[in-house]
Amino acid sequence: MYVLDDRNDLVYRITLTDDGLNMVPNSRQVIPTMRRGGAVNEYVMGDLIDIAWATDGSGLSQGNVLVALDAEGVLVEYSPTFLARGAQRLLGTENWVSPIAMTFWEGRLYVLDPGAGGRGQIWRYEPSGGSYSAAPVEYFTGQTRPNITNAVDFGIDDRGDVYLLLSNGVVAKYRGGEPLNFGYTAFPDGQVFDSAQAMFLNNDPVAPGIYMVSRDTRTIFETSLAGTFFNSYRAYDEDLFASLTGVVADTGQGVIYALSGNSVLAFARTQ
Repeated sequence: MYVLDDRNDLVYRITLTDDGLNMVPNSRQVIPTMRRGGAVNEYVMGDLIDIAWATDGSGLSQGNVLVALDAEGVLVEYSPTFLARGAQRLLGTENWVSPIAMTFWEGRLYVLDPGAGGRGQIWRYEPSGGSYSAAPVEYFTGQTRPNITNAVDFGIDDRGDVYLLLSNGVVAKYRGGEPLNFGYTAFPDGQVFDSAQAMFLNNDPVAPGIYMVSRDTRTIFETSLAGTFFNSYRAYDEDLFASLTGVVADTGQGVIYALSGNSVLAFARTQ
């Protein structure tokens, strides 16, 4: 498991037990190249924005690597198996305003920037010869581009559809920059939320879905990719979820991981 410590701008590598529910004692290690001040080749990492796993390495030195991005556009790779040390600086970062998240889809790199251009933007970088050597393309174009200044997170499904989580809990869905219908359904009475902080889009074909963090309600909500309610998760001790900032699900293990404060909490996913 890899965890971004946003406050201290560093990334931990953690070894989990076989059931995925606990950490192997003394296994937490800081990845030296993925921390503020860490150096790779001629690049030095600044304030970290996000980390993401890249299966397709079309724009990188190889595939199946962890990638970290800093606020200046420095992109650094890490692989525990092959000791990847690839690094590059993205172009077009002078147009970035407040980038907060990144993700990959079919080798392309997407950066969510809610402050760009006054209405927000997703910058799309195309791979070419093992790097992202060209300036980014704007995902949203034209006079009808949406206002996404309140976006807090995003994900992309296997079809390439983009799901934007807004701070009021709404999910906006797009294909090629054009809006698609998306709405919540089948939520039980009383299980509503009007604020959200983070999401995880699970593309596992066994159990695809969306997990959303609502810190105000101290709840993690799970829906289908169409917005149908699947489940909600809360801690018996509500204080454990008082500082929720992130969520990830491992379908194979049947485990959900919640990041709250300086703790990673693991619990079994309800079928």
